[in-house]
Amino acid sequence: MGGGCAPAPEGSPEGPGASRAAGRLRQALRRSRRIEVRAEPEVPAPVPPAWSACYAPHSTIYFDQVGRARACCQNTGTLLGDVAHQSIREIWDSAEADRLRTALEGGSYDEGCEFCAWQVREGNDEIVFARGYDHLRPTDPRPRWPRRMELALTNTCNLQCAMCNGEWSSAIRSRREHLPPLPRAYDDAFFDELAEFLPHLESVQFAGGEPFLGAEPLRAMEQLAALERPPAVSIITNGTTLTPRVERLVEVLQPHLIVSIDGATTETYDAIRVGAHLPDVLAHLDRFVELVGADHVSITTCLMASNWREFHRTLGLAEARGLDVGVNVVRLPVEHSLYQLGGDELAAVVATLRATEPELTGPRLAAWTSHVDALAHRADLLQRPRPERDRYADEVPGTPVAGPSSRWAWLPFPEVATAGAADPTPAPSAGPEGHFTVDLEGTVSVQRLDPALVVDGSGLDGRSVAELMARLASAFGDPGSWHQATRRAPTDDDRFWLLLNGVEASGDHELIGSARRDGDGSLSGLALVLRPRTREASTAWT
Repeated sequence: MGGGCAPAPEGSPEGPGASRAAGRLRQALRRSRRIEVRAEPEVPAPVPPAWSACYAPHSTIYFDQVGRARACCQNTGTLLGDVAHQSIREIWDSAEADRLRTALEGGSYDEGCEFCAWQVREGNDEIVFARGYDHLRPTDPRPRWPRRMELALTNTCNLQCAMCNGEWSSAIRSRREHLPPLPRAYDDAFFDELAEFLPHLESVQFAGGEPFLGAEPLRAMEQLAALERPPAVSIITNGTTLTPRVERLVEVLQPHLIVSIDGATTETYDAIRVGAHLPDVLAHLDRFVELVGADHVSITTCLMASNWREFHRTLGLAEARGLDVGVNVVRLPVEHSLYQLGGDELAAVVATLRATEPELTGPRLAAWTSHVDALAHRADLLQRPRPERDRYADEVPGTPVAGPSSRWAWLPFPEVATAGAADPTPAPSAGPEGHFTVDLEGTVSVQRLDPALVVDGSGLDGRSVAELMARLASAFGDPGSWHQATRRAPTDDDRFWLLLNGVEASGDHELIGSARRDGDGSLSGLALVLRPRTREASTAWT
């Protein structure tokens, strides 16, 4: 799992759990600073949703580090907008937002909500991510203002966590990936409009990157601190930064601080969170408790293949301090995910965990039980005979598609045609299209490029496939965020389908690739069709 997205603690007002009244220390600090922080809304016990499978798009806007807006950090398939092209108001009232809301109101997770759909299929009802938004259910299904914003405005980070990447960590991007910094996505106009929205919010959550290091999240925190009655604030932090400015903002805003800790021993933690040292982070954790009280500090942890043996001890760090906890379900990278293990291997992990007798209570015990049970359920699905196995048991959302390959990196097809492969040629559409071919040398030929498409085609003919990908990335964002349809059978070997993130001005687009072959069936190149998304094409793949 990358950064920028963490579950709410099991007993936090930010997620599914019992609500708590503000502590005496918190109230005293508010009075002494002459600032009244609005209390979090009372959170009822989790109940089945009344009229929507999820209330995130009815209540929340999530802004990521490159300026894109979505309903939550887990939905990567429906882009609500982009601040480079739209205002916050236009994003909230967009047709894409309405499409997502309508789908969820009909009980459908098809509009990019594959993570929650997977959790539901797996039977993990207690930890389904969507349930964290049940307490934000509005009375009006099309409210004028969001109730919550989730701000992951930068990838600025000082750590190189083993399971992270350069999209979420500037340190990884520069030192491990050797890439230039991400461009800043949020300008003065964004923060001016944000000021109009902040007084209407009930809560704001900061994620990263590291919010206490990024210029953009710190600017938004200063805006909140200047309000007479700011909304409730929560901040997901790696716990390494505690400057005088950070202490001042913490004292004024009295946020819920969610500290990421991925191991109970220095050896394990330091190996995962490269650049941090566990004793230093625990010292900052205890200082946070002094500043805001134990009821507004929690620990979140990524349960992974590299630290599962310490799961009970990591929760024990919270137990010893009386803190709430949250647990991240890690899907990627594959080598770090317990959910990517085979059935027998995962069953052995579960057996070891269940043989452990953790000394945990309250939300720590609840977190232990629910996540061990979820792993056990997954292991059971994977160990069932094939005819009885759920058709989704092998699929973890976001996993790179396993399929054929060739000696040419840009040609993901078998070098010799697969018997019975479906005709890869997409049916023509009525809208604008771009048609490209790529040969065995990686040279692009532009066959057609309608002016209505947002891709810059000037001088592209005869250039490399890398240049084509760069121009697509410029129009549609990082290719790592594009959704690839799952390969269901060998009959799909000569084709692939990608959903490219769009903005309301251009809409989501699809890129359909098909193998080009000589008369003897040998691979000779690639044909690509770029066009605005058509529901018919994507439905055929999912």
